[in-house]
Amino acid sequence: GGIAVGNIIGSNIANICLILGVAGILSPMTFQKSTIWRDIPFLLLSTFVLLFIILTNNLPHLVSKQEATILIALMAAYMFCMFKTAGKGIEDELQNVESSRSPMRSLIMILCGFVGLVIGGKSIVWGSILIASSFGVSEEMIGLSIVALGTSLPELATAIVAVKKNKADIAVGNIIGSNIFNIALVLGITGVISPINTTQSMNNDMFILTGITLLLVIFMFTGKRNKIDRWEAVTLTTMYVLYIGYVINRG
Repeated sequence: GGIAVGNIIGSNIANICLILGVAGILSPMTFQKSTIWRDIPFLLLSTFVLLFIILTNNLPHLVSKQEATILIALMAAYMFCMFKTAGKGIEDELQNVESSRSPMRSLIMILCGFVGLVIGGKSIVWGSILIASSFGVSEEMIGLSIVALGTSLPELATAIVAVKKNKADIAVGNIIGSNIFNIALVLGITGVISPINTTQSMNNDMFILTGITLLLVIFMFTGKRNKIDRWEAVTLTTMYVLYIGYVINRG
């Protein structure tokens, strides 16, 4: 439970501070209107819902099946809103796409990727538990640092490639969408399968995630509107370094 919740909180912090920060240093990040008025509100809502769940701390289960169901319902509402507002744009994009791979090859690649995700996920969890037990480190600390950083590496690779191809909006959408999925879908499904147990040590980390999410919104509306400037990106990256130092010192 500590690894599951710590992974989600730590990954979301890494997505905003490290990945958006590094991408913003390479190139200032511009937010589209759809991100500002659709995705950001859902990000704030999902973050505050998780904050409420953690602060109420209904032990012995931090995330009960009922609360997990609420998170999944939030995810369904976000998906409905996203496809309803972006449906026409998706259709237009699909008409301009020329597939360079056969459907069978694409299906095989998806299946191989899925198998790799399952094996990689199990390996990360097993290895993290082994490290935690060997060095007397808490599962929450491992989830917040090693596991969270590992699960955020795909977003980092995507962000760097997107920025190099002058597609910064893809990097922004990837990060915001990933954070919403982490809370509403990943934690929701995990909690429905089995109620999640953890400790009250998550409270401070959840406050940090909430503060960083609010800071991202502030950065969007200060300076050059709808944009993350380089100095703001440097600030986010510095905050991640300080946060990891805090987690290691605490663990």
